[in-house]
Amino acid sequence: SGAGACAGPGAEPKPLKVSKDTKDTALQVKRAALMLFRGDEVLVLREKKDDQDKLLWSDLGGKVEFGESYLECAIRELDEEARGFLSPKSIEMLKLGLRNQYGDDRQTPEVVPLKASGKHPQAVAVFPLDCSGVELELLDAKGPNSFGVHEMQWLSRQHPDLRDRSLTRWPL
Repeated sequence: SGAGACAGPGAEPKPLKVSKDTKDTALQVKRAALMLFRGDEVLVLREKKDDQDKLLWSDLGGKVEFGESYLECAIRELDEEARGFLSPKSIEMLKLGLRNQYGDDRQTPEVVPLKASGKHPQAVAVFPLDCSGVELELLDAKGPNSFGVHEMQWLSRQHPDLRDRSLTRWPL
């Protein structure tokens, strides 16, 4: 078990810095996600949503609910999607890391465009956490959890599955 949390509430958060050459005002942030990494690896999950017929790789994240801050959304999604795949101690450690790094506007998440053009441009607020040297306990799940997650594992960012958009829900 690692010595501490990975480095890394209330009303709508202050404006976020947008990655690449996209204008702040044009994008609407609809989702928040965690990007847990250690060196070249990222912690990803495979899930099946109701409207999909196959399992797809994804980050830990989801839709921001009404009245929820981006950080609250990321923490809620961690709680839901990691259930049964990460030990409760690991989940609590990650939540602590998120609050320490991003709480009270200490640091803002990166905004990554999902759909940068069209009538309703959308983006995701990404909370990266460097988990190098931290022991996250992955559990041997016996099946999918109630949120449609079937698998969770560390994969290289260069893994062929993560480069194939037909196998991922979002660009990872």
